[in-house]
Amino acid sequence: MSVSNRVVFDIGHGSNTFPPNKGIYLPGGGSFAEHDFNAAVAIKAKRLAEYNGFEVLLSQQPYQKDVPLSSRTSYINVEHKKNPILCCLSFHANASANNSASGYGVFYWNTSQNGKRLAEIWNKYAIQKLNIPQWGSGVWQSKLGDWTNFHMVRETLMPAILIEHFFFTNPSELQKCNTPGFIDLCAEVAVRTICDYAGRGFKSLNDAEQSKSQTKSDVSSWAKEAYEFVTKNGISDGTRPKDPVTREEVWSMLQRYSVIQK
Repeated sequence: MSVSNRVVFDIGHGSNTFPPNKGIYLPGGGSFAEHDFNAAVAIKAKRLAEYNGFEVLLSQQPYQKDVPLSSRTSYINVEHKKNPILCCLSFHANASANNSASGYGVFYWNTSQNGKRLAEIWNKYAIQKLNIPQWGSGVWQSKLGDWTNFHMVRETLMPAILIEHFFFTNPSELQKCNTPGFIDLCAEVAVRTICDYAGRGFKSLNDAEQSKSQTKSDVSSWAKEAYEFVTKNGISDGTRPKDPVTREEVWSMLQRYSVIQK
């Protein structure tokens, strides 16, 4: 049976949720809005997931007003009925009245065995990649009648997890984690998780850039200007510079060239 390549990335909250909450004012001035962090992770993860062959749906657009949770899960479930969705990952950062609370955690719905497996896979890669401690057990059950009763993992028809990447109310953790490097790692953990869950290997964008660099070095000196033109304008991806070309590839490249001439 084939495995769906469709996934949902749910960006926690919206551009209008801080202020009044879902963020913090910093002692030295400035502020941290949780949605901005969540959106940054999702944008990076979407690009990486698409590079790994997934179709990514966003139930909340980045840096836009908050979409109600019921609208999010309604959209997700309608899409799932049209064409099955593999899983849903909801991106968040955590908060606590205790400013020493620290670490990452992931939630799944208590009756979902596949949700539990997805959460455990995410936690496995978080241990490897995120240089902060686990929060408690790391993997948490969501239950009715409990503070863990999260809508996004309860109401989705496919396996879903809600990820709390770090505590933004912990000053030292905020300083360490609200960085481009940590955001990149969070995106990588998310995509390694869905690749593992889908039973496929993970491809790094760094590998792609290295391959592209090696490909460029294979181009003959007399063809380098043409190489730059076709890759810059999207006519060719620049791979296999010494290989024969099929008629179908020629047709496609001519079509792309005609588009840029318009």
